[in-house]
Amino acid sequence: MNLFSSFSIKISCIIFLFSCVPADTRDEVVFGKHFRIEYDQVVRLEDGTEVTFLDLKRDTRCPEDAICLYDGEATILITLTRGDSLGDVFDITIPGFVDRYSREGHGIREHWNYRFTLLQLDPYPLPDYSEPKQHYVATIIVDTIGQEQE
Repeated sequence: MNLFSSFSIKISCIIFLFSCVPADTRDEVVFGKHFRIEYDQVVRLEDGTEVTFLDLKRDTRCPEDAICLYDGEATILITLTRGDSLGDVFDITIPGFVDRYSREGHGIREHWNYRFTLLQLDPYPLPDYSEPKQHYVATIIVDTIGQEQE
């Protein structure tokens, strides 16, 4: 066996081992930093609490390029799990047409000792098309209550 073949086998084994990591988990989420979480994905906060994007409850946001009397809103369900405790479910609502780069006008929800700010929910609705909820991705910031916001 030549050096190239040996190297190729080792690289293939490493790729195989990393591909066995569950796709629905991610590295630790740092408090105060935004992160993206996909539908049905689990992320772990830096204190070990797991956050799951459980469901899309509703999305009535005014579609892009449509004329609406009401901006609408979207609500997602989040589950928090710590240790062996059962998951605790709550919702966060974001209004339509918010500036995703500021923290004003976003959905904010305090639960347990955390403040969740829902900055963005993608995809944004299109006229005459309904995206499957499995395609939704939320951009969120989690702070501990009492922590200064940047």
